[in-house]
Amino acid sequence: MKLETKIKWAITLSIMAIASVITCVTIWACKNLELKAISLEVFIGVIVALLAVIVTFVVAWQINNTLEINKKIEEQDRIKQSLEEQKSKIDRMYYDLKHSVSISYALNAETSKDFCYAFCYYVRALENALISNNFTNVETLLFSMERCAKSIAGTTDVDADRKCFSSLKESHKNIQTISSFLCIKLRYENIINVFINNTRVDIDNN
Repeated sequence: MKLETKIKWAITLSIMAIASVITCVTIWACKNLELKAISLEVFIGVIVALLAVIVTFVVAWQINNTLEINKKIEEQDRIKQSLEEQKSKIDRMYYDLKHSVSISYALNAETSKDFCYAFCYYVRALENALISNNFTNVETLLFSMERCAKSIAGTTDVDADRKCFSSLKESHKNIQTISSFLCIKLRYENIINVFINNTRVDIDNN
């Protein structure tokens, strides 16, 4: 309801209330002055009628306010849903961007024959892809991870690559908590086992 309409309703109810009070006072005065034209039954009837009218308007006012509140609640729910959808889109764009950046780093590392870092970045890219439900490059990522895991034998310095392993453990842990991980679980675990066998680093342990 618009503000102007509410003001009109408030003024109308106020006028009715004032008129009702004046009427009641007038009838009561006539009764006290023993004017026979105003009997007790008439007095009670007028009072009841006025109360009925007032109660009807008050109830209508409350019903209208309730409808307005419900409309505002529905509007807030729509706004909330819209914001959640926007947030979901932004989150997906964010993780898709991280996914692309990780692939870029992985390709550079693989070109430099730094297969340990390449493997770590591929795993991070896989993590971001699963979070954003982007399965476009998942098969390619698994293939790249497998290629790096097999090429990594004898080329890894555990002490020098400690930072890489720390990042890998975090991504590995996060991947296993994503619901869509079940779709690639067997393939992923086989690749991780190849990596562990070639590096002698157990990323499942902290």
